[in-house]
Amino acid sequence: MRFKIKRKGSAENNNNINMRKFIIYLLTFSLGLIIGLLFSKCPTTEEQKIDITLKEKTLRKEEKFHKESHTLQENVPQTYPEKEKEIEEKIYIKKETYEIPTTKVYYEKIACPDLPISAELLDKPDQYSNKKEAIFKIKLKINTKCSLEGFPIPCTFTAERVKVEFQEDGEKEFKVSYGEPPCMKDLISYNFIVDTTPPETKIIPVGFDKVVTTYHSVIFEFATNEPVKSILCKIDDGFWIDCSSGRIFPTNIEEGWHKLFVFSTDLAGNKEDPPKEYAFLIDALPPTTLLLSAPPSITNSRSAEFVFTSDDEEAKFECKINDKEWEKCSSPLILKDLQEGINKIKIRSFDKYGRYEDEPVIYSWRVVSGEIKVIPNPTTKNYEEVLKRQKRYKKE
Repeated sequence: MRFKIKRKGSAENNNNINMRKFIIYLLTFSLGLIIGLLFSKCPTTEEQKIDITLKEKTLRKEEKFHKESHTLQENVPQTYPEKEKEIEEKIYIKKETYEIPTTKVYYEKIACPDLPISAELLDKPDQYSNKKEAIFKIKLKINTKCSLEGFPIPCTFTAERVKVEFQEDGEKEFKVSYGEPPCMKDLISYNFIVDTTPPETKIIPVGFDKVVTTYHSVIFEFATNEPVKSILCKIDDGFWIDCSSGRIFPTNIEEGWHKLFVFSTDLAGNKEDPPKEYAFLIDALPPTTLLLSAPPSITNSRSAEFVFTSDDEEAKFECKINDKEWEKCSSPLILKDLQEGINKIKIRSFDKYGRYEDEPVIYSWRVVSGEIKVIPNPTTKNYEEVLKRQKRYKKE
């Protein structure tokens, strides 16, 4: 007969052993979890290097920002090179961000003293000057009070005289300032133009070139190479008249050659010298024929001589004898084998423009046989007038 002997407390021991194992496992798991969490929060060696690199670059950029800035600024978002962009992407993949701190930089403004000082320009050149030098007279005005032994006395400041010479023409600027940058203040600023060159005027005939063949009036226009104060003009020996409008329309001009004179004065007072000239011819009328010599009204000569001229030296002539046709002729004209009885001659002139005079010169005389009293040849009384007309058509 076998008997089983049960030891007291054996079941309780087993339970205690199992409980201890469970607690050990639980502590081990908890410790591993805590260690894992701690290691996940701490940056790796590579991440520490990235963090240090970004901080160093940030500090260098902030130092450069402090050196170059002169006004109140806020840092703008930083731009990184390509390598920095890759690092930044890696950080964001790990859901870790690095923030660059935003800073404000304040710079102290330089306080410029506001002195009670001003200036007055007493003498200065004209706005347009034709001199190679300029003289300025400046008077400083300072709001000060003077006293002597407690009693006020007048305070006066003498004016300064400044002379400046110029090597070339052009726009100039005169300034009076006090102080040093950045606190310099302008008291006087005066702009003027130095112009020592006289203007040039161009004469422009309107509708003709040298010769006017239609009217006893002309039109001229004037152009200058710079703004001018005035333009004066005259024809021949007439009076100078104002032509500043840039256009002149003289009328009732006599036949013949004439001269137009014109000069201008610019804004600086430079006068054009000598004046510009333009010669032109008024030839609006056809030529006129004048008979200077002819046979007597009654003659027994079968020949005759005619001398004639025109107020236009360049004119040509045509003659018609009795019932013949018009033919070209010239002075003196000698006719022979004339018939007895009344003979007639017509003479007309025409110019280079093909214009004929309105009425030709007509002369009649009788050829008879036998002896007759001597009759003087007719002469033209206005011969001198013809010479005057011819002189007007001569270009000097």
